[in-house]
Amino acid sequence: MDSKTGVSRLLHTLVPFMVMAAMQKGILLLCASTPIAGTDAASLVAFLPAAAVAAALFRVRTYTQPPPEEETVGPLVPRPLFVCLLHGAAATAAMIAVMFAVSALTQGQATPYDLPAPSDSRITALTVLSLCLIHPVIEEWLFRGAFYGELRRMSPIFAVLAQAVMFAIVHNTVDGMIYALAAGVIIGILAERSGRLWPPIAAHILINARSLVCLTLLSHAPAARRILDAVLLLAGIAAFAASFLLKEKGDAADDES
Repeated sequence: MDSKTGVSRLLHTLVPFMVMAAMQKGILLLCASTPIAGTDAASLVAFLPAAAVAAALFRVRTYTQPPPEEETVGPLVPRPLFVCLLHGAAATAAMIAVMFAVSALTQGQATPYDLPAPSDSRITALTVLSLCLIHPVIEEWLFRGAFYGELRRMSPIFAVLAQAVMFAIVHNTVDGMIYALAAGVIIGILAERSGRLWPPIAAHILINARSLVCLTLLSHAPAARRILDAVLLLAGIAAFAASFLLKEKGDAADDES
């Protein structure tokens, strides 16, 4: 791949992203003086059109792609369903561990269980729809599908880091950006290891659903939150161990053949 193609791919990814980020921030500023400021409705009003414009810009290819034989990085290899589930469970557990690390970093030595429960733990249909469907599906299609898929043709490692930085930039708070940066790396690795888009979407939905449940239904039940996280963490550790053993077994079979 020559430098001209590399620059074209960077621009093909960065231009839609920058337009999306600027548009989303601008709409949120406009909503700041309206009755929907700070609500899920405002978030969606800003996110949906910005994501639609980014997707439209990304699909308008402005350069000639090299033929497959000139590509330096091979295509993603779709993994079997069981392997994808193992990687997805391990990624979910890793993101929960990151949540604890970010909480310790931004809240002193407090864990999520030590923090005061939110004063308003009401949950609406729009909240569930936004966090558990709209944002996970669209964000994963853009960041781990379109942006990562394009940048990994330059370098998978560069692509994982670049899309994670972009994912962090579109978040609004410092702790949110720190968490999004780490989560972006984890989900980017998941996309690479699974070779499919649905495992990142499923992990994103699961982690958002976990946060939603902990901040609403279990907001005043720290013991229940501990049990939920313990189950998810243990499942993730077991999944990681199983995937490691499967890889070792597969490598051994390849060596014998």
